[in-house]
Amino acid sequence: MTALTRGSVLVIGAGPSGLAAAAALSSLGVEFDLVDTQNHVGGVWNVANEDAPTWPSMKLATSKSHTQFEDLRMPVSFPSFPSTDEYATYLRAYASHHGLTERFEPNKAVRNARSFGEGQWEVEFSSGEVRPYTGIIAAHGVSQRPFLPPLWHEARESGVRTIHSKNFLGGEETTEKNVLVIGGGQEAADVAVELAKANRRVALHPTEAHWVVPRTWGPFAGDSLARLEPTFLGHAFNDTVAEKLIERAIGRPETVGLPKPKVSVMEDEPIVSDSFLKLVDERRIEVLQDGMHLPFTRFDLIVFATGYEPGVDYLDPAYTSDLSLGAFPRSRRDLAVLGQVRVLGGVTPILTQQADIAAYAMKELLDELETGTPSPALARFEKLKSRADADVHRTAPRQSGAGLRGAVSGVASRVRTATHSTRIAEQTPWNEQSSLDSLPEDQPIRLPLTDRERLLARLATARAIFEK
Repeated sequence: MTALTRGSVLVIGAGPSGLAAAAALSSLGVEFDLVDTQNHVGGVWNVANEDAPTWPSMKLATSKSHTQFEDLRMPVSFPSFPSTDEYATYLRAYASHHGLTERFEPNKAVRNARSFGEGQWEVEFSSGEVRPYTGIIAAHGVSQRPFLPPLWHEARESGVRTIHSKNFLGGEETTEKNVLVIGGGQEAADVAVELAKANRRVALHPTEAHWVVPRTWGPFAGDSLARLEPTFLGHAFNDTVAEKLIERAIGRPETVGLPKPKVSVMEDEPIVSDSFLKLVDERRIEVLQDGMHLPFTRFDLIVFATGYEPGVDYLDPAYTSDLSLGAFPRSRRDLAVLGQVRVLGGVTPILTQQADIAAYAMKELLDELETGTPSPALARFEKLKSRADADVHRTAPRQSGAGLRGAVSGVASRVRTATHSTRIAEQTPWNEQSSLDSLPEDQPIRLPLTDRERLLARLATARAIFEK
């Protein structure tokens, strides 16, 4: 591809948020390049990608009605909760629908992005190629930097094969018979269930305590019912009702030997699974709560399902240290970093709203730089960015037909931004053979937990600045 010069935007990452940003830029007539380190579009959801932390039979934690774009529905033949393979097929169809496939450059990792002033970026790729860009939208997601706690060293020193779940290929592809899973969230539960159903002997060391909720309630998807929570009754009443319903449907975590959740179900990041508690109760998943005396040598494989670190390795940390609405640097107008938030209920609708705003802002900036005429909309957006997020007036988000392509009405992500570190990672893709010296030693520091609906409303306020 011929390198674009001034007037172009680089979109880094071809997962849901990167595709949304590219489609939005295309709708606005903005020239852009779309790159990804992987072979195919789809990001973490495309199991054909060599470094995808998913496997074909894995199910999304959210129903298809809450993960599809409104301008391209999923096929009616897809189940209510698609597999990652089905979701990847859908994302490829979405890319084709918007003509993004021919714009996509695979196997192109960003090594470094340097700024020489506003609208002047120089980007170096892993191939050694260097290109200039006017703006950057970083949509690489949060599965690039696996978090490995100090327990990782002890596990490796035991001599047992030890991997992060990023390298887990699925139950049937796991040849080891005795497996220890370390972790406490959705990822750990998914891995443990997958192994148990593949008739492996599985033990789980839970590092966190979470509620477990079913995917479906009778004929209804659980995430659809959750959105109908009657707020006028109050959180305490809703918590009590929800916990009683969950207890009757599948039981409480502590009754089968899992740690007791420390917060109410409405404040938790629950594990979504119809079979996790049942498999634990049947001892097909053994629970080892004592982290000080884990019998590593009992196992043939140890899987750390301990999440990922947020951050952007190829950018100066100063550019991303102060983000408005989880994406927009207060100090720059030519950069957006999508998804640097932690929310209850899923991150995908946040990402797509951020993608719309980023595309609008890039369009206004390009027009301003070309014509020399200041953009009133961009000036209003900069004023909004200068305020604390809590001070942003919240406009109720539209439920359909909104945005450049049509909104996503629900949640999808199994990969959550859960930790933060000041570590600057290696510039090469992570793998299980990475030097131990390059791995984090610190305990995870959680990003502030943000209410998803409030953030969506604030993002709608920001987007309204650009919509005419």
